[in-house]
Amino acid sequence: MRGYETLLIKDIIDVIWKRLRPTSFTFVENSVGLDSSMNSIDLLLGVGVDDVRFIGIWGMGGIGKTTIARVVRERISAEFEFSIFLENVSDNVQKGGLISQQREILSSISMKTIDIFDVHEGSTMIRRLLRHKKVLLILDDVTNSDHLDYLAGKQEWFGSGSRVLITTRNEHLLIEREVERRFQVKRLNHDDALKLFSWKAFGKDHPEKNYIDLSSCVVSYADGLPLALKVLGSFLRGRHVSAWNSALGKLRDLCNTVLGTLQISYDDLDDREKKIFLDIACFFNGEKEDRVIEILDSCGFCACIGIDVLIEKSLLTNSYGTLWMHQLLQEMGRELVNRECLDEPGNRSRLWRHEEGKHVLSKNTGTDAVESITMDKTGPVVHADAKCFSRMKKLRLLNLANVNLSNDLEYLSDNLRSLEWDGYPSKYFPLHFNPENLLELNMCHSHIESFWTGVKKEWFNPQSVEYPLSVELRPGWFTEKWMGFAVCLVFAIQERSPNCDPALDYPSFDYNYTHIITCKVDINGKEMTARRRPFAVLNAESGQAVSDHLWVIFFPRHFPQLWKGISDQIELPSGTEGWQGIFGQITFSITARVGHGVIVKQSAARLVYEGDLEELDPRFRRGTRSNVSISEVDSQTRRN
Repeated sequence: MRGYETLLIKDIIDVIWKRLRPTSFTFVENSVGLDSSMNSIDLLLGVGVDDVRFIGIWGMGGIGKTTIARVVRERISAEFEFSIFLENVSDNVQKGGLISQQREILSSISMKTIDIFDVHEGSTMIRRLLRHKKVLLILDDVTNSDHLDYLAGKQEWFGSGSRVLITTRNEHLLIEREVERRFQVKRLNHDDALKLFSWKAFGKDHPEKNYIDLSSCVVSYADGLPLALKVLGSFLRGRHVSAWNSALGKLRDLCNTVLGTLQISYDDLDDREKKIFLDIACFFNGEKEDRVIEILDSCGFCACIGIDVLIEKSLLTNSYGTLWMHQLLQEMGRELVNRECLDEPGNRSRLWRHEEGKHVLSKNTGTDAVESITMDKTGPVVHADAKCFSRMKKLRLLNLANVNLSNDLEYLSDNLRSLEWDGYPSKYFPLHFNPENLLELNMCHSHIESFWTGVKKEWFNPQSVEYPLSVELRPGWFTEKWMGFAVCLVFAIQERSPNCDPALDYPSFDYNYTHIITCKVDINGKEMTARRRPFAVLNAESGQAVSDHLWVIFFPRHFPQLWKGISDQIELPSGTEGWQGIFGQITFSITARVGHGVIVKQSAARLVYEGDLEELDPRFRRGTRSNVSISEVDSQTRRN
């Protein structure tokens, strides 16, 4: 009877505790924007089910992961025998080692200090102490898989019904540990962001009448990041309108705490990943992923993997093929570049502000440190020195407009991958410019008359321009030295038909293209409809070149693997030997669209072997994807 009374008393205490314990959030503002998140997390938690579950909550720094974890503990801790919250695991491990965090867990269970001498002993004791207990364990800000190995181990460590909640900035850490129940914390929408800011700035869920517009400006700057909203709201609380107006001009300075929090994830990147992050922060935010990967791969950055890492670490998002970086992350990246040299922009790796680019080009202060320059197309005219690029040997990306030269340009780096110069003032490129690494060329509204010399290859045996180009695959064609396929065509440009409107035919293009040439590939009678079909875009009105044009396209041997969507159309082999069977028949079709002013004079296709690469183009030795080399192109070329 005594045992029954004990259980009854325990049940009564539990009921009273649950009724007295607040089920709403401790602070009203903590509930802002969390309703939908908590509903999703509740489903992942499945409180009441007797299995053991690991749940991961991930997102960028300052997005509210710790807040959500606190709310979860407050709501469901009464359902467990023990509730343990280890906050800032990463920082505490750095200060006191993993043993300090193991002691926290053991002390929370045993209610006394337990001495342990190494992490292996600690993990053994945790396993023994917890395996028969229903526990809620929250590990906040985990950055290393060792943290999980020695603090939470496996499901077998915990008693039936236990839950382990992990917050992290790095989704890959959760994937690596096979944490299948994962939730990504998203930014607040504008309405919820305004409410959260208002709680901090005014103590209620809406701004004061005279502060509505000012509040909207601050909320837009914070871009849905809760930490920034709280920091700015707390700073501005109780201040006069005039103080708010003054503060709006230096919001970045007010967010130093936020930027410091965000930089933690950046510091954890390797050198290549940091370069990718900085390039996107300075130049490629909002650009298509395919184009960014193409350019950064050519710089040797392993961009495909690097971008995946940035996404996993919540430093970048991919929305329908477009890369987006949070405004505050972008500012942090640009600030890191500014710190490379505070006094002289010419000593920094990346230049994106018009005034700084103007200073470097007009004063000729550029150095070997400069890797990339972009200038505002709507900015004022810049008068540059003809020698302004002479010391920029590492220049990779150059995007200029309205830049006049004192004389003909004397030097451009052969290291250039992307060259866009709207209104290039000279007739020619520098004499010794050898663009062997060039991937993108855009010379809109330029005075250029001739690019570097294009030479028709000796192997170029013209085929009919009216039918698809076929490649004869004779017995024995497939060898280890086979590198891929090459397509070559010679074409001329005529004026666009006045009855043709390219904007109607190709509304997605931002530029005023008047001619588009595409190369379609058919394998075994099936058209490859991947997005990476090579194309050249030209504008007959924006250049003065008079020669015929040469386009050489190289398709590496494994190009079907690189074209997204092809695996849905043909079965790709797993090994090298299987590739011979893939290409039973292959044809290439050249199509001139928009304006119908492109005259294809000659075209040909052939197999390419190891010894042919140097003859085709030095850049093909890298085996890059669908390389397009265009000589003497009218004004504007772009590779897809």
